[in-house]
Amino acid sequence: MTVPRIPRGLRLVTSGYSAADPGGVRRTAVAGGAPRYGLEYDGGTQQFRASMILRAPQYSIWTLFYFRKIGRGSISFQMDLDSGQGVRAHVCNIVPGSYSAEPAGGGVWTVTFVLEAEPSVYEFDEDTTDDTLDLWDEYGDDLAGLLWRLEKFALVDTKVLEP
Repeated sequence: MTVPRIPRGLRLVTSGYSAADPGGVRRTAVAGGAPRYGLEYDGGTQQFRASMILRAPQYSIWTLFYFRKIGRGSISFQMDLDSGQGVRAHVCNIVPGSYSAEPAGGGVWTVTFVLEAEPSVYEFDEDTTDDTLDLWDEYGDDLAGLLWRLEKFALVDTKVLEP
């Protein structure tokens, strides 16, 4: 079964968008010393507080999608989120009890909810993480431009040389 995608044109507003701590770290107090920290689990999901401002036709499509296609958030769906690696598709669910829709006047609705999704940072393995951090230490804010140019060189520029 394919994961449904949120209908085209329905986007989150950045105002009020936030991400919660994913958890998984334990802290234990130690008598006479610094507390000890340990990772209980790696990976997992993170919650994102989100909202959409929708005109009446968009709200109509949203309610159709929300109630009939994704079972009020119980069925996973795909939506663009920024979980730290730029805006990209994430598989999400809506946390039960977090949904709210309010008319804002003039045929406009404000819809808010909490999404749960796995952050895109978990797509990185240990070697890629180390390499990326080393490149950042070397190039800083210029890293994105460098990687874009390297990708263009590898996928476009060198193709000219093929027979």
